[in-house]
Amino acid sequence: MLLKNKVALVTGGGQGIGAGIAWSLVREGAKVAILDRATGPAKELVDEINSSGGTADSWQVDVTDYAALNDVVGEVDKAWGSIDVLVNNAGVVVPPGPFMDSDPADWDHILDVDFKGVLHGVKACVPRMLRSGGGAIVNIGSDSAKFGEPGIAVYAGAKGAVNSISKSLAKELAPSGIRVNVITPGIIETPMIDLARSTPDGRAMIDGTVSTIPLARMGAPREVGDVVVFLASELSSYLTGQSISVNGGMLMIG
Repeated sequence: MLLKNKVALVTGGGQGIGAGIAWSLVREGAKVAILDRATGPAKELVDEINSSGGTADSWQVDVTDYAALNDVVGEVDKAWGSIDVLVNNAGVVVPPGPFMDSDPADWDHILDVDFKGVLHGVKACVPRMLRSGGGAIVNIGSDSAKFGEPGIAVYAGAKGAVNSISKSLAKELAPSGIRVNVITPGIIETPMIDLARSTPDGRAMIDGTVSTIPLARMGAPREVGDVVVFLASELSSYLTGQSISVNGGMLMIG
């Protein structure tokens, strides 16, 4: 097992991509702390994982509240003895539409969760990783930050900020043995995609995007989770500051 006895923390881990990540980490032997604002799905996932022979527990927390998040990270550290892997996955999006029709209150919400939530996770976990001699941080971005997407400009901007801060943190934390990488999913079948489909503009955007994917389908959360395992494990020991697209070939650069 690639992550045997490692402690991994996944924000927004109760459903969608987060749940796929949790399962992939558990299959490779990690103990997984699932942090989510919604308690129901997270507890159901924990029960399923533990019934299957894995080890997981859930904590209710909002990643926009740094003090609360730091307290929860401390509880995980106390319960399991370390924080080895942090996956900053928590994210939100509002129904797509023209930027000029968007609500500044929605801008704040997206930036608070999708960007500042990552900062909060890093600030809470890095001191614990340092005590253990290092660790791996995997931030979940989005391919929309690489190629732009009308209708979700603020979301794409927030995810672009995740890409930028991850490179800076990778350089800053490398001497301490902490690697920082980004996964930028394309179209993955999740509740967030269902939300995007709730408007005519959203449906058109999703259907149009899927039609351009060389592998001719959406991805599954597990397919993101398996890349997280790679980036969290010693298989990627010489990778830091990288951004890996998981998108069925939709975006090819280089």
